[in-house]
Amino acid sequence: MKPSDTNRNSKQNSMGEDLEASSSNSDMGVDDITTLRSDKQQITPRRRDSSNWSRKPPYQQHYSNSQKIETSQFSDSADSNFKSYHNKVRLPSPKELKHYLDQYSIGQDKAKKHFSVAIYNHCIRLRDRQDREEKELEALDFEFDNGISKSFREVIQEQDDQVLLEKSNVLLLGPTGSGKTLLAKVLAKALDVPFTISDCTSMTQAGYIGEDVETCIQRLAQASDFNVDRIESGIVVLDEFDKLSKKQSFDSRRDVSGEGVQQALLKLVEGTKVTINVPPGNSGSLGMNKNDTISIDTSNILFIFMGAFTGLERIIFEKLSKVDRPKVTLKDIFGREIQDPNKQIHSISEGGREIPIFDYTTHEDLISYGIIPELAGRISVIVSTSQLTISELQKVLTEPRNSILKRYKLLFSKWGSHLEFTEPALYEISRYCFEKGIGARGLTSVIDHILVEPNYDSPHSGTKYILINEEVVKTMNDKTTARVQPLYFSSYETVSFLDAIELEDPDRAHKLSRELFKFQFGADQKTPNETTAKEKRNKTRKVAASG
Repeated sequence: MKPSDTNRNSKQNSMGEDLEASSSNSDMGVDDITTLRSDKQQITPRRRDSSNWSRKPPYQQHYSNSQKIETSQFSDSADSNFKSYHNKVRLPSPKELKHYLDQYSIGQDKAKKHFSVAIYNHCIRLRDRQDREEKELEALDFEFDNGISKSFREVIQEQDDQVLLEKSNVLLLGPTGSGKTLLAKVLAKALDVPFTISDCTSMTQAGYIGEDVETCIQRLAQASDFNVDRIESGIVVLDEFDKLSKKQSFDSRRDVSGEGVQQALLKLVEGTKVTINVPPGNSGSLGMNKNDTISIDTSNILFIFMGAFTGLERIIFEKLSKVDRPKVTLKDIFGREIQDPNKQIHSISEGGREIPIFDYTTHEDLISYGIIPELAGRISVIVSTSQLTISELQKVLTEPRNSILKRYKLLFSKWGSHLEFTEPALYEISRYCFEKGIGARGLTSVIDHILVEPNYDSPHSGTKYILINEEVVKTMNDKTTARVQPLYFSSYETVSFLDAIELEDPDRAHKLSRELFKFQFGADQKTPNETTAKEKRNKTRKVAASG
C-alpha cells in the first residue's frame, strides 16, 4: 500500500470520527460543540455583544422574572408593573390595556377597545421581529461552527415562505376635547414605548418656511435618547392631521402645507431612511466634537393620525342620505324642518339608538375630505371618539387618577387650605363646557378661571376651607350681575363650612363631616356616625346662638 493511500485512509477515519461526534452531539448547544474541539483550532462563534447590540423593543426592557403584572387591579405601582414585562412573559392583553385606560379616561369605550388592540398588535409585531432576528443569528452561528452553508436559492425560498406581520397605522378622529391625545399618551406611558406628538399645522413642504416632516423623527430620537433601536420601535402622533387636507382644484396657489406635506409624510409612513443629527454627549453620539449622524428606518415606526375633521360629518351625512333614498314629494319638501348648514352633526339615529356619525367613516370619505389616496390607503385602523355628555364631563372632573379636581385639591393643601366643590357646581361647569362645545379640554380653563381669586387670596391668610357652590359658577361669566365670590372659612368655622355644603349637597356634607371629625378626634378614637356628627354641629349652633 502506498504511503499516500495510508494518509488518505487516516484522514477519512478522522473525518468519520468528527462526523460521528457531531451527529451524536447534534442536540447540544453551540458552546458544547465548540468545547469538543479542544485539540483543534478554536473557532469562536459570533455572539451579539450586550453592550453594543440592544435590538430590544422598549416593552421588552427593564424586566426581571420575579416581577408580575397585576391584572385584577391596578395599584399605585401599576405604571412600573406595566413597564416591566419581557422575554417569555406575555404582554398585557388588550383588555388589560383598556382597564388601564379607564383609570385615566372617561367614556369612549369603543375607541379604547380599538386603540388597545392596535397598540397591542404593534408590540406583538415588534416582538415577532426581534424573535425572527434572534433565530437568524442562531442559525448563522450554527452554520458557521459546523461549516454548513445554504445556497442563495435556499435562503430566498425561506424568506418567501415566511409570513411577515405588517404594521397597522391608526387614524383617531373625533370632536375637540373628546380625549384623543390622552389615549395615546397613557398607553405609550404604560408600555414604555418612545412617543412624540407633532403638530401638522406647522409643517410645510421642503424648501419653505416652517417645519420639515422629518422633524417628527428628530423629536422621537430625542425622546429615545438617540437609541436607534428604541427610535425604530417608537410611536409618532401627528396631531391636527385634518389641517393637511389638500386645497380645492380651482385654487391655483401652490399647496405647500397641504398636499405637499402629505406626499412627504407618505414616504415616512411607507418606510424610508432618515438621517438624524446627534448632538455631542448623547448616548447615540460617538464622542466626537462635531455632530454625529444616525440613520433611522421608519418602516417599523407606528404612525397615529389625529384630528377633529370638522366638516367630515357633512360628507358622511350626504353619503348616507343617498343610500336607498325614497321618493320625495312636495309635501315632504315643504313640511321638512329647515336645518342649519353650519350646525355640526354629532350622531345619527338608527334603530332607536344614537350612533356617532364618525363611526361611519371610510377611506373614501377621507379622500373626499382632501387626504390623498396613497396616504389614506396606508391607514389600516380608523377609530372615532364621540362627544362627551354632561355626565361624562362631570366624571372627568373627579374620577380619573389624575383628575383636575384632585390636582387642585393637592395644590391648595400645600398651604393648608381645603378646597371643595358641590355637585351642582360641578354639573354647571360640565354643562357650560358641553354647550360651548369645548369638551374635556375646556374643563381646565374653566376651573382656572374660577379658582384664580381663591388661589390669590388664600395662601398665608388663615383660610382653612374654600367652597365653590352653584351660584359661584353661574355668575362667573355673567356681565350683567355682580360676580359671586367663593366662600371662605377659618379653622374655627368647620360647622359653618359643612352647613354651606349641606344646602346644595347633603350627601357630600355627611361624608365630609365624618372625614373632618375623624381627623379632629384622632385615628385611635371612635369615629362618630352621621347622626352623631350632625348632633355635634347642631349643639355647636345652639351654643353660638345662646352666646
